[in-house]
Amino acid sequence: MKKILLCGVLASALFTACSKEGKLKTLRYEMSCNNCFVVYYGQNEEQFSEFDQEGNWSKELTVEPGFVALIVAKNMDSQPAQVTARIKVDGEIVKENTSHCPINGTVLVTDTIQ
Repeated sequence: MKKILLCGVLASALFTACSKEGKLKTLRYEMSCNNCFVVYYGQNEEQFSEFDQEGNWSKELTVEPGFVALIVAKNMDSQPAQVTARIKVDGEIVKENTSHCPINGTVLVTDTIQ
């Protein structure tokens, strides 16, 4: 009887663990801009910042539903430039913002992951 109970508990634990993993989402932040400063929320909603000179920056995280995604991108070049930031969940764009503002154009994109 103890073996049957133990097997039931283990099966239940494995099923619960698998069902939690099924809820995880792949979050991808993307930013298009040369010489841009980017700020974003990482896991546990910690704030990170980076400077990118290449033009196409991205960061990918695995998050649970309810995670608040946030990305801010700012043109740091001395010339006007287009700045685009987007949030993708499981490969699909859920939010995007573009600024064609002159020098120091800034965009903000935020979404609560469903």
